Amino acid sequence: MASPPQSFTRAVEPLTEVTTCANSKLCLGTTCRQNPPRAVVVRKKMWEVQKKAVDKQFKDPGAAGSEAHQKELEMLGPEPEEPLIALIMASDFTFEGLVQCLNFGQPLYGIIGSEGGQFIGGHGMTDEAKLRTITGLSAAWDGEPIKRVRAKETVILYGRRVGMHLMVQPEVATTALADELLAKQGFMSRILACAPASLIGKRMHKDSPPQAAQVLQQYKDRMLSIMEAPYPLVPDTRNELVPRDVPFSADAAALYWGFADEVERQMAPGGDYDSIRAFAAKLPEHAARLSATIAAYREPTFTELSREDFQRGIQIAVYYATEAKRISGANTVGSELAQKLPPAQKLLDWLQHDWNKPTVSARDIYIYGPNSIRDRESAIDLAEILVKHGWLIPMNARRRDMKEWGIVRSPGG
Repeated sequence: MASPPQSFTRAVEPLTEVTTCANSKLCLGTTCRQNPPRAVVVRKKMWEVQKKAVDKQFKDPGAAGSEAHQKELEMLGPEPEEPLIALIMASDFTFEGLVQCLNFGQPLYGIIGSEGGQFIGGHGMTDEAKLRTITGLSAAWDGEPIKRVRAKETVILYGRRVGMHLMVQPEVATTALADELLAKQGFMSRILACAPASLIGKRMHKDSPPQAAQVLQQYKDRMLSIMEAPYPLVPDTRNELVPRDVPFSADAAALYWGFADEVERQMAPGGDYDSIRAFAAKLPEHAARLSATIAAYREPTFTELSREDFQRGIQIAVYYATEAKRISGANTVGSELAQKLPPAQKLLDWLQHDWNKPTVSARDIYIYGPNSIRDRESAIDLAEILVKHGWLIPMNARRRDMKEWGIVRSPGG
């Protein structure tokens, strides 16, 4: 198995090294509610022994429940609480498990990993669970309370936050990007997706610049200082956040509305964002969230979003809009092809990257093509789908029983 990119490993190193415990001190990630610290176990056992001793002292009729008994129990104090689950990130989960972690653990959770296929192909994204998962995550993105209602249990969690950062192999990503449910429900418009060009063949060794180690250490120190800071919690709660409101400066507000108006104009028919309207509708909010994140990294106690911060947020948001357009153009295979992935996508990839001739026949496909296509009927079936989506053009073959197509090397080309 290939190891995750070094940049990803560096970025999440502070998260994987430590997690935040209920007492705002750092502990190992293996410390959780199922495996509490030894001190917590000892304290709980001692309390149980002491309570049994008090109850035994007042076991006689008339003594149990008496005022003296109650006074002794009050002096003993309440039973020590279970420690909060320390786990704050994983890439494989179900929505029910996420609710469990947020209910009995930290008030924040990251769906983070270098193997995003664990999420896309995991239990939480099966046909039965997919809608439940993405609607729950969408509600969390919107800042709504996280809810789970069952016949014997109702859970409503306020003041919780969920983040996501996943790296996904192209074949897996194509499956998600072509999923009509994810798009129509609005989940994908809440995702900042990018598909950078492969660097294979260009990753030559070069020494790191002298300042690299220092910059990385500064990043790690900054992230650890943020993680060590106590959470802003609702009074008398252990894990309900009360995020503060941060206003825009007058200049930032003017820039926000100017940007929002321009995005709106570009969503008109024929505009730059006509093809990605669902994503573009949320682009100003994406820019604002990115701006606040940048500002909080620089100074966690910042009190106002500046014009400079929002300009940075706009730059990043526009980059993701450009990526959304490019991905949307490359993903013209549509829903019919999505139903037959990965074979059809593998055929398209093979035609684009491994077959150098300008035309291809059904015989070429099932003899030289992907291993999953090994009969004439499958080859023709998948090729005809690519014809419908503009990747192949039917040609007059030399023989009546022969199928042949011209290859389109770029969408619409």
